[in-house]
Amino acid sequence: YYFYVQADCGDSEVSDWSAQGEFYLGYCISTGNSSSYYINNFETFGGTDNISNLTSGYSTNGYQDATTMVVSQFATGLVNFNASFGSSTLSTFGLGVWVDWNNDFDFNDLNENVYISSSYNTTYSESFSVPAGIASGDYRMRVVANLSNMTPSACNATGINGETEDYTFTVIDPPACMPSTDLYADNITTTSANLNWTENGTATAWNIKVTTSDSFDPTTETGNIFDDVADGNPHTLYSLTGNTTYYWYVQADCDGDGLSEWSAQGEFTTDCGVASIPYTQDFESAVVPDLPDCTSIENAGTGNNWTTEDDPSELSSTVLYYEYDYSNDANTWFYTQGIDLVAGTSYRLTFEYATPGTFYSENLKVYYGTSAVNTDMTNLIVDYPSIATDENIITSTTDFTPSTSGTYYLGFNCYSEANQNTLYVDNILLDLSPSCPKPTELFADNITSTSASLNWTNNSSATSWTIKYSTTSIDPSVDPGDGELTTSSNPFDIPISSLTPNTTYYWYVQAICAVDDLSYWSDEDEFTTECLAVEFFDENFDGVETMVLPDCWSAFTSPNYIYQAVETSTTYSNSAPNSVKLSNSGANVVADAPILISPVLTNLNSGTKLLSFFVRGAGSNTSIIVGTMSDPNDYSSFTQIETVTGLSTSVFTEVIVSFESYAGTDEYIALRHPVTSTYGTMYIDDIKLRLCSDEN
Repeated sequence: YYFYVQADCGDSEVSDWSAQGEFYLGYCISTGNSSSYYINNFETFGGTDNISNLTSGYSTNGYQDATTMVVSQFATGLVNFNASFGSSTLSTFGLGVWVDWNNDFDFNDLNENVYISSSYNTTYSESFSVPAGIASGDYRMRVVANLSNMTPSACNATGINGETEDYTFTVIDPPACMPSTDLYADNITTTSANLNWTENGTATAWNIKVTTSDSFDPTTETGNIFDDVADGNPHTLYSLTGNTTYYWYVQADCDGDGLSEWSAQGEFTTDCGVASIPYTQDFESAVVPDLPDCTSIENAGTGNNWTTEDDPSELSSTVLYYEYDYSNDANTWFYTQGIDLVAGTSYRLTFEYATPGTFYSENLKVYYGTSAVNTDMTNLIVDYPSIATDENIITSTTDFTPSTSGTYYLGFNCYSEANQNTLYVDNILLDLSPSCPKPTELFADNITSTSASLNWTNNSSATSWTIKYSTTSIDPSVDPGDGELTTSSNPFDIPISSLTPNTTYYWYVQAICAVDDLSYWSDEDEFTTECLAVEFFDENFDGVETMVLPDCWSAFTSPNYIYQAVETSTTYSNSAPNSVKLSNSGANVVADAPILISPVLTNLNSGTKLLSFFVRGAGSNTSIIVGTMSDPNDYSSFTQIETVTGLSTSVFTEVIVSFESYAGTDEYIALRHPVTSTYGTMYIDDIKLRLCSDEN
């Protein structure tokens, strides 16, 4: 309102009108600055009437007058609300709710700030009660969301990164039959629970509905677990299911005063109970970073706790996860559900673990004990005091036998000094030890182009085994693979000519302890057969992807210099697109020089061979050493034939080396970096081994 004043001085004399004055009858202004931040959903429930303002979007100037929407409740009654937001970045907001209980056009009086957040959140599910003594009638309710303030204000005339919505709150007369409040459950077991509530009148009988559905309307739906009359408070429920969440509601029966409204929702979860064998935990049910149901953690030190994580690079699933603490030692425990074990029975525990990298290590112990407390973890199963797997997944398998029957918990203890490594654990399985344990520690040796010797550790009394092999990874329990053999020999020699040269094979072993007692199939192992020996080659390195050598070519790089490389590259080439680069990194001694190694050769000592190739030097590395090797996996088998000097560092130089006088028995030609200076990359291309008569 705007107003003006004129003085009446008598005798028909009046003054000029004053300057303009103004006043405002209404609620303080609250606006928003950005259409990117707003309340998108606000709803109430538990009132007699309820607000449902969903997908409302952004309102002009960040203010929505929604006073036509009403929530109603009587004094002392409870109102629940949900709020969520819209933003261009899915940001978190602070939230405040006010009701002007005395209708004085402000929200400053006692009890008028009915809810205020204490942290930023993307969603809210909260409640508030109507103060006792509030008269029946209509009141202004204000909701404010603020991206930039954890505890928003009701009035924001200068604008906020958020939105304000005004509603009507109607206080109604209390019903003759008051609803029950303060619902809670106690004495919860796997199969039973006591339901308790506060009776706000004189009722001595109540209707109760119990359901496993969180979206349940007790006024129209029937409880799928319990829907009956209770004549006592508390009321005991029986025949429940373990590790299950139940939702329940109470309605007072006030006899002559009728029935009350249904109460707000109560909730409880039954105990997990005791698991039986086999027990499995793969962490896939966990909501990261929380733990799966029925498991627990304990921090017995000052470092970080176990959590869960999705799809780390080492294991492609949800895993148990310990992240190292820069400043504090690790001593954290993860506990499984209780598991029934029988004295004198052998059990087998298997699980997977891994760490990223090898520079730091992490430590892991696994115990079993009578409760999920570290002081009761008295039976050590396995200890890995220095885990550094460099992203390789390791499977642990250990048998143990408890001396006393009972309920036991498995405890996984990560322990180390501060600032060590990250540790992953997955796929925990506790089962009976097999009567015929599967073979382990598979490896192949004596590998040729068409044969190999297969070796394994026999963990049973078996004297015969079934072997399957295949050129693809298979499930040997259902897939026959490419070959199946039964043998009484360990190691077992695959017959000559049974395999294909330059081929990767996957193989598996099953122990035969008796006709009707077979082990599980072993874990998979693999080997690759050697290439067939060739008498000549002509290679331009163009038929492969970069960083990959052609089939049957190999390389030596020093373990002392992890950034050395012998690989195809497009940086320089004599014939586009590829050449092979030899990078020595920081190496400057011959024993650490990188080497390019040819396919296996035949008749190299025939006195008729000529080697040619093109090479480009780097820096002071203007020479290259040509030699032979008897074993491409043994650096010390290198024998120097010739050192070629005077190489250009700007263009490729053709090199020709005669093997006419070579009388050795080595089967590989090798080109070694000169390591004249550190950090020099040389390039080799268009390499040929041919007859001397073909020189021109």
